[in-house]
Amino acid sequence: MTFDSETAASLCLLALAVLGAWDGIVVHVVQEKLPCREHSRLEHGIHTVRALLFPLILATFFISRTTLAVGLVLIALDQIAEVWDMAIERQSRAHSGGLRSFEYVLHGAMITLRAAGVAFALSARSSPSAEILIPVAPLASWLLPGSVLVAVFHVALLLAPVCRDRFAIRRTRAAAKNETLAAEPFDREPERHEGDELLAPFMNHFVDQLPSPYQEAIRLTELQGLSMSQAAERERVSLSAMKSRAQRGRRLLRGLFEACCEIALDARGRVIEVAPR
Repeated sequence: MTFDSETAASLCLLALAVLGAWDGIVVHVVQEKLPCREHSRLEHGIHTVRALLFPLILATFFISRTTLAVGLVLIALDQIAEVWDMAIERQSRAHSGGLRSFEYVLHGAMITLRAAGVAFALSARSSPSAEILIPVAPLASWLLPGSVLVAVFHVALLLAPVCRDRFAIRRTRAAAKNETLAAEPFDREPERHEGDELLAPFMNHFVDQLPSPYQEAIRLTELQGLSMSQAAERERVSLSAMKSRAQRGRRLLRGLFEACCEIALDARGRVIEVAPR
């Protein structure tokens, strides 16, 4: 039983550390660039707090035998931070249309691994053979330096002005460019032509197959005729998020049409003929 608990706790802890590093660095920093986005800085701040808590949890709960109560308090604080993180993620990820499906799976796996790791570690602690050294301690000690480096990296990104300044410059340039496009074509009534009538019989069917939130974006802007700003207000997201959702939704919708139908276009890219494959 002791060996089983030790092995299970070690495997859970190792898997949690790997997935946490992938989520915190590759997904949050490299892919989503959360530290560089003003509306995502609170989420990055919460991630930084959790990155700071992890080495403390390793030291107090998985390594030291005399600080069990402190370790459990830190684990509880980490759980509170995670709930807060989940509560703000929809707004924080407005630039990408919300949290992606694989991130929900990733977070669910990490929550499960953490709970299982804590349970198995407590079981290993109760063993008579763990009187001096907790069985999971060698692995936790090996993970401790790396977790400290990850925490320092998060703090540096939170405090460093370079990333924010560069993003501000790009945002200023984009804003200047978008001033000339403010009334195009996102906030104007879409131009209609007779090719739309050829696609109309299929439209509702294919829109129903789009995943959320792209289905709602297409339904509001294409079927109900709302402007981008009106649709954004209806969905309580930023204008840029609604534009992103609509663009992605159109690409997905086009893929559905092309998979089912032969579509002929004229020289201007307008539909002139639709035939089922």
